[in-house]
Amino acid sequence: MPTSSQRAGSSISAIHAPGSITALDHVPKERQHFRALLLANPNYFGHLTASVYAPVLAIKGNTTYEELKCVGFHPQSKRLDAVIFVNQNSGYGGNVCTAGSTEYVRFYLSFDNGASWVDQGVSSFTVYDVPTNAVTGHRLEYATSIACSPPQKWCTVPNLILARAILSWNEIPPPNTPDYLPVWGNRHDTHIQVDPVWFIKWFDLLQLADIKLKPVLAQSFDVDSTVSVATKKALTLPELKELYQGKGVEAHRFAMADIKKLISTPEAAPYLQADLASALAESKLSEVISSLLNTDSSTVYEELDCVGLKPDGFANELVAVLRIKRSTGFSGGPCTQGSREYVTFWADFDNNGTFETCVGTASVQVYDLDVPAGGVEYSVSLPVNLNPYRRQCGEGPRVVPIRAILSWNQAPPCGNPDWVPTWGNREETLILIPPGMPIVAGDFTPYLYDISYTAVCLIDQTTGLAAGARPFGGTLCITGEIPGALDLVAAGQIEYQLWASQGALVVPIVAPFSVTVDEGSGSTVTSQPLSQVATAEYFSYLEYGTPALGSWRRVSSPNRLLGYWNTAGLSGMWAIQIQARRVGTLAPIYSAGTKLCLPVGTPISSVNVTLDQIPPVCGVAITGYTDAMGFHPAAKCGDFPVGATIVGTFDVTDNMGVGSFGLALEPQPAVGVPVSVVVDAASTVTHRFGTWSVNTSTLEPCGYIVQLTASDRTIADCTSVWTCHMEVGLCLRTLAPSAG
Repeated sequence: MPTSSQRAGSSISAIHAPGSITALDHVPKERQHFRALLLANPNYFGHLTASVYAPVLAIKGNTTYEELKCVGFHPQSKRLDAVIFVNQNSGYGGNVCTAGSTEYVRFYLSFDNGASWVDQGVSSFTVYDVPTNAVTGHRLEYATSIACSPPQKWCTVPNLILARAILSWNEIPPPNTPDYLPVWGNRHDTHIQVDPVWFIKWFDLLQLADIKLKPVLAQSFDVDSTVSVATKKALTLPELKELYQGKGVEAHRFAMADIKKLISTPEAAPYLQADLASALAESKLSEVISSLLNTDSSTVYEELDCVGLKPDGFANELVAVLRIKRSTGFSGGPCTQGSREYVTFWADFDNNGTFETCVGTASVQVYDLDVPAGGVEYSVSLPVNLNPYRRQCGEGPRVVPIRAILSWNQAPPCGNPDWVPTWGNREETLILIPPGMPIVAGDFTPYLYDISYTAVCLIDQTTGLAAGARPFGGTLCITGEIPGALDLVAAGQIEYQLWASQGALVVPIVAPFSVTVDEGSGSTVTSQPLSQVATAEYFSYLEYGTPALGSWRRVSSPNRLLGYWNTAGLSGMWAIQIQARRVGTLAPIYSAGTKLCLPVGTPISSVNVTLDQIPPVCGVAITGYTDAMGFHPAAKCGDFPVGATIVGTFDVTDNMGVGSFGLALEPQPAVGVPVSVVVDAASTVTHRFGTWSVNTSTLEPCGYIVQLTASDRTIADCTSVWTCHMEVGLCLRTLAPSAG
């Protein structure tokens, strides 16, 4: 790909072309048959910390094929974004006319500097084999995200927290396992900044000020009422100069906005010039302007690291992750207006190297912070309408070069893709537009994407079961999109109806729900909650537009949610259906669009799901213990001697199939003591049973329980499973056990 032109003095090192890849001769069998090998032995690759299965081939954290490179947070829209490099041309399950394979990313937050982690959920996207000639020897970059709302604090209280993301190819990273290292993929840790809260209870404010009210005042004063912060102030040039005195922030950094205003408004020059000269005092204005003009693409303060495409249905997003490197130089702390980092994106749809199409600008508010080593990572995202450029899979992959330019406190001009920022840099990458039918303007056909975060193409339409023979239960989350709304310039023009049917029985899906939406105008994005209430069984479709049209809105949390269906009391197979129409009209009715699921080729418009509301049943018992004298049957309410190996039985049954189970000793000593499990060879899918044992030689005399925890295969309440728990107690003593 041609290197873009740049004016003299610009920093070549700060302008990155798409990353090259080195193609492998072949895809090894451990990659080709990954799922089959795990099915035969869940610990085949030795990546599980506790497993009854012995490893065969040790592989952990292999980034040959994919690597999680950047994780950033957008404090204003409250979302975590990850950018993933796809490094090879093959090894992803097939070309764009197949189902490909899935990359999963699970996110965590730590509020105690890594001592503990809180699971934030998982997101995913599909990847394919893409021929070398289509990507001209360069890697592809993807993005994925989740909504994330860390607790906010008052603006005077620092609020930097740790974020972790785990990338895993073709296997979902297990929940609440922050130290998990996948076979194919990696972990990435970073610091993120949470925006301050602008309302605070009087009680909390008094605590911050270390003020104690007299009892008579406390009784008459509503300490739970809130107070808002004063309007965030933009610091003046004299205030910035005083703030950065002795902190190493150059005058041509903190005075840039004022100087560029002087340059762009010649009619005000006589007044602005005198004010600038006075404010800078000992710094000569001519020298400051000279330094500014000689600064091109400086990445001393911030740097754009990654750019990728979030391939989310038809309404895709470009995502960029930038890193703040210094603690000062951002026009004030969180109690001020701070400053903005702008990223403008261009696409080279005709692949001639000119990046002729500007698709818009995104931004994020930043402040002076106590930046740790490694910096603080932020993300920005830009909705884009790629439907006019989408291809059906038989036409081959549609790969598009993307250029992004980061600029501090000045938006890059959309008309100049070769523009060089003063503070910031440029990144270029390649994206793959997901294959599919192009959408014609004015066509408001709706599409269903996921049922309880399971892609419709991963639900067997003959059985209604998700991949892994998993039924659904409880409340189902239904997500989807009306792609034609990307061409609308205002909200409230389209509405949709959801229902489920089983034979002649029809159940409207009309439960009220709330979502969080991101709304943009220009380069500014705001987030707000919106409530959805059905009118005559129709919901208003909330999304519309793109930045290229001036304004837009996206449902961000839960992502692309169309409705919730409470299935309590229902069973068997049901068909979920959708249709849409223009608000205020009875026709035309836009029926659900057909999604062709490859490689099977099954067309889907309505989605069949099988419901299961029955949780598994657990059983666990102690049968006895062994010592040097042999086996001793357990006595009712009997004690056990320290050093004995206690043995027992367990069983788990479920009508639709047992998912997982495990036994654990509680409380655990500092050096963990495992519960060894032997699954009986006669076990079936619906009945897992066997024996367990615990060696007590390292345990202190005490009371303990052996707890059995199991789940079935049902995808319950959108992201959970039906579970059961049962435990059996025991008492360890240093003396011999009681007779029995």
